[in-house]
This record gives sequence, C-alpha cells and structure tokens, in this order.
Amino acid sequence: MVDNDHILRKLHPKGIWFLTVLGSLATTQREYVALNAFRRLNLQMQSAVLQPSPEHFPKYEEQPPGMPECFTPNFVDYLHRTFNGPQLAAIQWAAMHTAAGTSSGTTKRQDPWPFTLVQGPPGTGKTHTVWGMLNVIHLVQYQHYYNALLKKLAPESYKQANESNSDNVATGSIDEVLQSMDQNLFRTLPKLCPKPRMLVCAPSNAATDELLSRVLGRGFIDGEMKVYRPDVARVGVDSQTRASQAVSVERRTEQLLIKSRDEILGWMHQLRGREAQLSQQIACLQRELNVAAAAGHAQGSVGVDPDVLVARDQNRDTSLQNLAAVVENRDKILVEMSRLFILEGRFRAGSSFNLEEARANLEASFANEAEIVFTTVSSSGRKLFSRLTHGFDMVVIDEAAQASEVAVLPPLSLGAARCVLVGDPQQLPATVISKAAGTLLYSRSLFERFQQAGCPTMLLSVQYRMHPQIRDFPSRYFYQGRKIL
Repeated sequence: MVDNDHILRKLHPKGIWFLTVLGSLATTQREYVALNAFRRLNLQMQSAVLQPSPEHFPKYEEQPPGMPECFTPNFVDYLHRTFNGPQLAAIQWAAMHTAAGTSSGTTKRQDPWPFTLVQGPPGTGKTHTVWGMLNVIHLVQYQHYYNALLKKLAPESYKQANESNSDNVATGSIDEVLQSMDQNLFRTLPKLCPKPRMLVCAPSNAATDELLSRVLGRGFIDGEMKVYRPDVARVGVDSQTRASQAVSVERRTEQLLIKSRDEILGWMHQLRGREAQLSQQIACLQRELNVAAAAGHAQGSVGVDPDVLVARDQNRDTSLQNLAAVVENRDKILVEMSRLFILEGRFRAGSSFNLEEARANLEASFANEAEIVFTTVSSSGRKLFSRLTHGFDMVVIDEAAQASEVAVLPPLSLGAARCVLVGDPQQLPATVISKAAGTLLYSRSLFERFQQAGCPTMLLSVQYRMHPQIRDFPSRYFYQGRKIL
C-alpha cells in the first residue's frame, strides 16, 4: 500500500529524485482504445469473437475446396505446381472465403464465420503459403472490383432493362459522374467503384517485413501468367529493411517535404496538363461508347449475323477496358496533385501551414491509396489509420498465435469483414510479464481460443526442414501425428 504522506514529505525544494523508464504505453493505449471500440467491429466478427459457435464453423474435411470462377486453367495449373496439397487447400479456402464476402460494393453470400485459421508448424512453408494466399486473395478481390467497374462504366443503353431505369441515370454510373466533373478536380474512381483493400499484420516488425519482402521481390501472378506488383505501403517507423523503407509512408512523406517550391510548382504544372488530357480522353471514349450503344440498340439483335454481334460485343468490351484504364490513370494523377496541394501551402504568403498536420495528411494519403498495407498489429492502432477515408475488406494476421486476443483488436477494428489468422499455438505464445495476467490467460491468442472452442484449422502438414526421425516426436506429441514429411 502506498504511503501518500511519505511521498509528500519527499516533495521538498531541491530534493533529489531517481527516475526509471519502465517502457512505452503506446501499444497498451492502442489496445485499450480498440477494446472500447469493440462494438464498432463488423457484426459477424463481434459474434464470432464473443460466442464462437460450432454450428458456424467451416467444414473443411466435408467440403473440398473449390477454385474461384475467375481463375484461368493456366493459373490453376501454376498453383498446383507451386504449392503442395495442404498449402494449396489453405490458399483455396482463403480465396473462397474472400469471394463469399463483400467486395467493391457487390454483396455476396455472407458466411456466418468470418475467420480462416491456418496452422503452420516449423518447416512447412508458412511464409510461402501466406505469399500465395495474398496473391490469390488480391486476384479474387480485384477481379470482382474490375467487373463492377466495367459495369459502372458501361452506358445505360448497354444495360438490361431490369438493371436500370431508362428515365433516370443510375446512381454512381459514369454518366452521372461525368456530369459532376465540370471545372473541378473531381476524383471519378472512388465514387464509381472503391478499390478493395487488404491489411497484412504481424506482432513483430521482422515478421511483417519478411512478408513484405516476399511480395516486393516476387510480385504476384495474374490470370494470364504475367508478373505484376500491387501498390503496397508499409506503416511503421521501426522498419529497417531496404525493401520496406522504399514503400514506407513515413519515408515517402519525408521525400516530399524536402522538395523545393520550384520543384513542386513544376511538378504541379505537368500534372495539370496530363489531367486535362486524360479528362478529354474520358469524354471522347464515353461519346464513342454512347454512339455505339445507340447504334446497337437501334439495330437490335434479331436477324443480325452472329459474327456481327460477337464483333460488336468485343468492340464494346475493348472500349470499356480502355475507358477503365484512362479513368484509373486520371485518378492516380489527381492523388498526386492532392499531395502537392498540401505542400503548396508552405510557400503561400499568409498561409497557416502546419508541418505536422501536413505530414500526417501525406502519410494517410499514401496508406489510403495502397491496395495492400503492411504494418504490425500494434501500429494498426496508430492515429494515421483513423484518417483513412475507407477501411479494409480483408485482414491477414501472420504469427497470430504470438499475439494476445486484445492485441489483434486494433487491426480487426478497421472495417474488415474477413480475417485470416496464420500461426501455430504449439510455438511461442504472446509475451506477458505480469504473472497475474498470465494466470487469467491474458497470453492466450484468439487463434488458440478458437481452436480450443472446436474451430477447425487448415494444417500445413508437409515439412521440409527436419529428418523424419527428428520430426517424429513433435509430430506425434504436438500435432496428433498429422505432421508428415
């Protein structure tokens, strides 16, 4: 018990005090804020976390995983060549789980269980599997997004009668958006169809940077077997690797802040010219689509040569794809211009430019425009994320068994409807110093609690690191003999 009188007696002028730094409270504060904001989680996630019900658990063994419809035969063959059976099953289930959720405003079937659990013992290629999982999830998300975008870009006369009202322009259609563009720098894309976004977390910077390095180094494979690199961002000043620094929102912000007035004004002049060109291209392509749609509508399809109909559809699809590319390019230009607008204030006479406010807005801009954001579970509770205009569709948490339940609440509170937990409860748990907290199971992870409640996991059961005689004991003792060579 603290003796207040004793402390007060020590508080005299010129008294000597010895202070010891015990640690930072930043992570604890973020977890506390996320815990208090629990009611703002996706409703399915709230229900799953509070009352994990066996009737809602996935039936992995009863239902063979399928491939999303958007996958080409070549891509499916690539997956079979690149991943072993258990790895591919985990990737397929994560992809199907994503496809069942909500993407880009298009409501899909809502599964009652929003979590996918993947258990990766040592030597089973867990990081390799997570990389493949990110590739597949991103591909599924963006196929949904792209299809929805093309529908929005199509003129009303292309659409079926039951999809639109001939007397009114559909809400959010390209026709409506173009009417708003007039003299203002108006971002078309977010209103038409917001891009899906994914958050990738781990308890440590090392684990987070390892996943990021895989994505930056190897990229992703698309349905046409071409390598592409998604727009990614790393949030967290503690990141040390060269790869992560290249996409760090903090580093990219500092690179902008050191630019001179002439550099910014010259860059802005170039962007304005490019934006004007792209706006003209959008208007031109839209006119061409409207003319073609009207001609096709007048001609109809009855009695028309099938080859003519096929050619008409192909021309329409090509024009829509060209329009989508121009709309996306213009949107990127406007994002760059918005960042320069923030910086222009420091060179304007009489401007109340605030450096810290500008830095925070620029960091949020880089994170807001990224398709995949990498950070630690703790850093996902930073104020930067409260500045984002939209949250995330999916969260992937690596080394999830090393994070306490309350530690994963910050990333879950950012709007995601789906979450993949990857880890191994048989390895190191979360670090908890307090013995009292340990007695109350504070170190238990959400992954472990779900597993104890009966939720099935996708076990990566083929390992490549140990000799069969070495792996035999841990396989029998920790994994019920399921871990095989």
